[in-house]
Amino acid sequence: MESISSNARPQNSREDATKRLFKSIYEQFLKDGLAPDAACAKAIQELKNRTKDVNRNPSKAGPSGGEHVPMESDSAGTVSGENRVQKEWPKIELPLPIFYASELINRLPEAKYYKTHVTYSFLQEPKSSSEVDWDGLRRFYDAVEEQGGAAERAVVRAIREFRWKMFAKDNRSLENYESVVMTFVNPHIASPAYLENALPELCETLTDNIPVALESEENCEESKLVKAFAKLNSQDLLQIVQNLQQAITIRCVEIDTDRDVHKDAKIISYVRTMRYLFLAALVDPEPMLDWKANLQSNLDIVNSSSSQEQTENNEMDVDAPAAEAAENRNNGGLNEQTEDERVIDELLRSNLLNQVASGGTMTDPLCKKLGVNWISVNRPKIPYSEFVNEVINNALRVERDFINLRYPDGLFDEAEEDDTRFSFFHHPFMLNTERKTSFLFYDSREKQVMIRRNVEFLGAMRELPFLIINVSRNNIIQDTLLQLEMVIQDDPAALQKQFVVQFDGEQGIDEGGVSKEFFTLLLGEILKPDYGMFQYNEDTGYHQFNPVQFQDTEKEYLLLGMLLGLAIYNSINLDINLSTCIFKKLLGGKGEFQDLEFAHPDVYRNLTQLLEADKDTVESMCLTFSVTLKDMFGEPVEFDLCKNGRERDVDGLNKFEFVELYADFLLNKSIDKSFNAFRKGFFLVTQRSPLRALFRPEELEAIVIGQRDYDWDELKRTCTYDGGFSAAHESIKAFWSVFDEMDEGERRKLLEFYTGSDKVPVGGLARLKTKIQRSGPDSDRLPTAHTCFNILLLPAYSDREKLKTKLFKAMENAKGFGMI
Repeated sequence: MESISSNARPQNSREDATKRLFKSIYEQFLKDGLAPDAACAKAIQELKNRTKDVNRNPSKAGPSGGEHVPMESDSAGTVSGENRVQKEWPKIELPLPIFYASELINRLPEAKYYKTHVTYSFLQEPKSSSEVDWDGLRRFYDAVEEQGGAAERAVVRAIREFRWKMFAKDNRSLENYESVVMTFVNPHIASPAYLENALPELCETLTDNIPVALESEENCEESKLVKAFAKLNSQDLLQIVQNLQQAITIRCVEIDTDRDVHKDAKIISYVRTMRYLFLAALVDPEPMLDWKANLQSNLDIVNSSSSQEQTENNEMDVDAPAAEAAENRNNGGLNEQTEDERVIDELLRSNLLNQVASGGTMTDPLCKKLGVNWISVNRPKIPYSEFVNEVINNALRVERDFINLRYPDGLFDEAEEDDTRFSFFHHPFMLNTERKTSFLFYDSREKQVMIRRNVEFLGAMRELPFLIINVSRNNIIQDTLLQLEMVIQDDPAALQKQFVVQFDGEQGIDEGGVSKEFFTLLLGEILKPDYGMFQYNEDTGYHQFNPVQFQDTEKEYLLLGMLLGLAIYNSINLDINLSTCIFKKLLGGKGEFQDLEFAHPDVYRNLTQLLEADKDTVESMCLTFSVTLKDMFGEPVEFDLCKNGRERDVDGLNKFEFVELYADFLLNKSIDKSFNAFRKGFFLVTQRSPLRALFRPEELEAIVIGQRDYDWDELKRTCTYDGGFSAAHESIKAFWSVFDEMDEGERRKLLEFYTGSDKVPVGGLARLKTKIQRSGPDSDRLPTAHTCFNILLLPAYSDREKLKTKLFKAMENAKGFGMI
């Protein structure tokens, strides 16, 4: 048998084999329709490539001395990992050439037989040896798409080779991460040509081979990749996000409906790759106007000068109240806490320490290393909405994903083969507010079940799985405060139980309607001008914390904070419009200049004009470092923004400092005492909750006060009927005819009449599951409602005008649950 060693083969045999191979390749190109000169050029190039392959892996040479050379399926196998790299790539690699976009585009006709993986690492601008020619790269990808066929297959093969070569153990570098970015810039990477193998394999290799960031690491690999993505402009980064979203959507359609999306390997790799893009959008926002850049520079200086103690105290989103309690102790109790305040602060600190000890802070080490916090970034390079995938949200079974989160090592030690222990909880940017609320719901129910099991285990069934309070309508604030203070003293965990209200001297079981009325009545009292706790801004429609107060209302603010938490855990929307900035502060953020745009738009406009003004215009305004506010009686009260602020003039140089101090005073310092009490109350209910890991300020605002958009067509479309009514019934037709004539205010009043609230819950009006039920024949009785179940009880009025008159009269005279 002839040896397969090329050294033992006569020279003329090798030449003959080469000629035969060249002839067969050339003839094949002619059959493909290429001109003789093009076929000859491509045959020569293919011959060179096959020779390189044989030299790299002699074991694949055929008995005829190398005529068998691996085709695409050989060099683009699915094997990944370091072993494959060490086994098949040469020990000594030759320097790879540098190509420019124009060269590569010109060589596309021969791309089928050219290893284009070099393009991802070495496509550079002609004028520089270190800068990527991004425009040229996009032109190259467009040319590949236009050429199609062989050129596209070559790029696919290049990606599949590149994806494991670049992640060899000693081959990770910033240049290679930049090469990853260059690969993803391909605007067509989510097309069928790449979607079958190239893209999923690239994402899988990317997420499986980069070590996860650890807090102890000084220079982690994940941060290098994120920073490489962050170099892209918003258009390119958005294109990559949209491509991955398309790939996720297609994969969701492909997989079996019985298979959970959090167990599919491809979806998991796509989502984990999306995490890097999400963080990249936060790391490097879009360029700012000059005055914004100067303002930001001043903010950075101010923030960097903060004490280390404050930095440590606010390291986590949840510990501000505990830090305040610690400060009290360090000051020897000079703040003169009451016994109740001391108990609350100790409780918050205890829960905080337990949460830290159990790893329950839910912070991403990579976020900390990159110095980003999505709570504080109002306008990332790409809008947050671009990262939400509705197809994933529709397919996600939250209860199963939540189990995966709680039992990462398998439920009861029984793990399925394909269970990857992945949970979307750690990727909340992909989820809509409704799905996040479901996570909150399951977390609450889990806590309640654990409480009941503990009671059963101890043999003490005296405790009920409800938080029951009994209040008087005439003394609702004091009654509520007293009973909640007793709960805090005895069993703070009970604040997360299902909330049940009983009014003194009234019969009825609280199925939700009584609680809704309770919140409405209590908030109505708190928001009264007599208390002076809030100022209502008619321009914005917001209730704002009153910075100038004449009485101690900290207990009332504490109660309001608890009400927000209770409303969240009991799916009740509150009739109080707080600015998004307040919810940002609740999640651990800080009010900043840009927050004034919506919280105080008139102030924002004036300060913006100041920042854009020239030196002479600023000085002509005769401003000082002070601000004048009005108290609850309309009297002006002046405050210094810094020491001796009324004696310091604002000029063209210090205007940025003035604006920063003004915004900080208005949004933070002026309401500090009130907001701290409010925040404590909120934390008392939401302690050890995933709330702060899941929600952005806008989303927290939505679940507390409801969505601001009313889709009345959705209400009509999802309404059901009972008791003999149907959509075709004349009384129902008359009802919707009257409804269509109502203005916005009247429709909201009707909504409150038969659901107990005029707010839109997270998920839209369809979540209310409203029903119109026939309550007898035509009569002079008014319509009534079961607000607990969102049911409108409507007599079968025979006349449209009569229905309209009775309905409006019922709406005007009803008071929540008291109608029944």
